Amino acid sequence: MATAKVKWLTQQEGGRGQIPEVNYKIYPMIKLENNEETFNWSLELINKEIISLTETIAEIKFLMPNAPHDLLIIDSNFTLHEGAKTIGTGIIISNEKLK
Repeated sequence: MATAKVKWLTQQEGGRGQIPEVNYKIYPMIKLENNEETFNWSLELINKEIISLTETIAEIKFLMPNAPHDLLIIDSNFTLHEGAKTIGTGIIISNEKLK
């Protein structure tokens, strides 16, 4: 499991109507910067802390055991998607497997 800082796009920017509440699970697709492979994988994302109206600290992990877990590297930038819609951007700030 990794921890990420997420900036959620507003509805006016094409994102969700509101950010997910703390401890509520969502299952977006992830696209890590410079890695097309990750766009084929879904995440479980759980907001753990709301920083501002559009930013949260979230726990993220791939749903499938055969997903490329080793790609969730600290300082990696990513985008989150629901279908064709981009709902947020983020950066991985910690990864428990790398500690």
